[in-house]
Amino acid sequence: MKGAIVKGKTSETQKNIKEERHLTWKSPLCKKLTYKTSILIFTIISAIISARCGETEIKELETIQLPPKIAISFEGEPKAVLIKTDGKNVAQIIDWMAEQGAFHQIIFSYDGKLVFIANSTENMIHVLDGETFTLIKNIKVGSHPTHMSLSEDGKILAVVSEGSGETHFISIDKLETVGVISGLHTPHFPRYSEGKWFIANASANVITVVDAQNYKVINELSVDGEPKICPQEQECGFFDVGVKSIAKLGAGVHSSTGKFILFNTENLNILKKDMIQLNLNPPLNPMHHHDSNEEQTNHIADQIMAKVPVLSQYDQMLYIPFVKGVYIYNTISALQEHLVMFSETYIPDTATEIPSGVLIPMFDRNKVAIVSRRGEIKKVIDVGGNPSMVSLWNDTAFLVVLTEDAKKANVISINQEGDMHLIAELEGKSAHGIHIPGVYARCH
Repeated sequence: MKGAIVKGKTSETQKNIKEERHLTWKSPLCKKLTYKTSILIFTIISAIISARCGETEIKELETIQLPPKIAISFEGEPKAVLIKTDGKNVAQIIDWMAEQGAFHQIIFSYDGKLVFIANSTENMIHVLDGETFTLIKNIKVGSHPTHMSLSEDGKILAVVSEGSGETHFISIDKLETVGVISGLHTPHFPRYSEGKWFIANASANVITVVDAQNYKVINELSVDGEPKICPQEQECGFFDVGVKSIAKLGAGVHSSTGKFILFNTENLNILKKDMIQLNLNPPLNPMHHHDSNEEQTNHIADQIMAKVPVLSQYDQMLYIPFVKGVYIYNTISALQEHLVMFSETYIPDTATEIPSGVLIPMFDRNKVAIVSRRGEIKKVIDVGGNPSMVSLWNDTAFLVVLTEDAKKANVISINQEGDMHLIAELEGKSAHGIHIPGVYARCH
């Protein structure tokens, strides 16, 4: 497998931002605004207009802190990109390409010295040097590898292969497979907690629990009242598992029904079984949130599509984005806190917690929503394209945004106040994954 390396490529976006001579801001509700005057005038005018249009102000890149490295993967072609920064500016962009394939997810080792790329069509994990972005090794895995995550100590990388129903466990030190679990049902994401791996099965009502020492299945977790295997092997089961190691807490949500479980990751006791409930009387109101004391709740399976349980690392909240909004649940009181309804349906593929609440990419709506833990919709931001994956660093979300033709991608950051910054513009088909060393890996 050969890779083409381009070193020292400076982002044109960074050059333009440095010059600050010609700034452009767009809104779907307002005309295109172009200013060649000073930054002060631009900031005042755009702030006034953004308040009227419900959009966010695009600020200078130098006003935020950047992580040392950001890695991006592309699913439309076998391409990955490493963005290096000096903390304030993009210093270098390096491309790496394989001969063929589709890169679904990309992830750093905890120390940032290695980069792992899941090549879904070639059934392979590419291992790259985290500094030079050159190929170190190819590791063969099962059919159609997609998602990866690291053990708590960073010594084991778990890789799910959806096509062959396997999960491979790779030693970071040896760069070789040390364990394999087979017989899974479209394994979609592996998560580690308390000496165990919890593997979400997308086409089954099963979270498979694996002993991290001997790589043997020790238990299965599920919701009540649903068949073990989804009809016609459809993806109606679990897409991800939320873990909060400090509280020994885990969460899983059955995607098609909205039923969810809370469990102890140490002894595997089920702590709570519940479900998302939608208020249907009165009818759903645009951008209106309903508190838990409202009457006559009902559940409609085909309106749920809940995939990602997000356990707060700051408090006791559980966030479950679903097709019409986000469900907020208190894991201590075991009660619904808020049911937040959006004005339009969306594909709830991923989400990430921020200190003030949860940030939700609305993939098919070209928007990102920020919802507070109190159930308030703080801001809905038009990001100018399809927001794909998200990586949280230093309380700031970093996202990949696809252009409408999916041939280019913008790397942006959004802080918890909703301020958006453009980091880099990249060439490539269907940018998909993003990761920063040391942060919680997310993908859809």
